[in-house]
Amino acid sequence: MQNYFKYVIDWLDAHNLTVVAVILSVILAMVRSLPIQLSIFVGGIVGFKGTLLVDRMISKKVGEES
Repeated sequence: MQNYFKYVIDWLDAHNLTVVAVILSVILAMVRSLPIQLSIFVGGIVGFKGTLLVDRMISKKVGEES
């Protein structure tokens, strides 16, 4: 049961990556005067892919522990 809670907490931490990536890309867009919609889209994709990668790594760790 404790591993399950650890997995959920790690999963929530990982999904903050998407939010951080979107915010950073918006700031970068403002600095570089790029279209903000495009930067949100790119940031969302980068964050989501990063989240999937972290999810996969966590799944492997949880699988190894059990």
